[in-house]
Amino acid sequence: FDLLDANYQIESYDRIKVKTINENEVIVLVHGSIVYLRDDFDESGGEYLIEVFLEREGENWTVVKTDEYTISEYKD
Repeated sequence: FDLLDANYQIESYDRIKVKTINENEVIVLVHGSIVYLRDDFDESGGEYLIEVFLEREGENWTVVKTDEYTISEYKD
């Protein structure tokens, strides 16, 4: 099947939370949902919960890690 559209809400289950490790490191917790509209106009999707690890480099924040993994990483 092909996807026609996707709707996501990053705070549908809970507000975004930020845990400060130190002044240059934080962990962001996102608990939301995503719904896909398929080409047969049926919907599928669900809940996601992800931690994003950020480090400050000067004026910018960089994602250094998440708790998600790719299919190839899972198979390894």
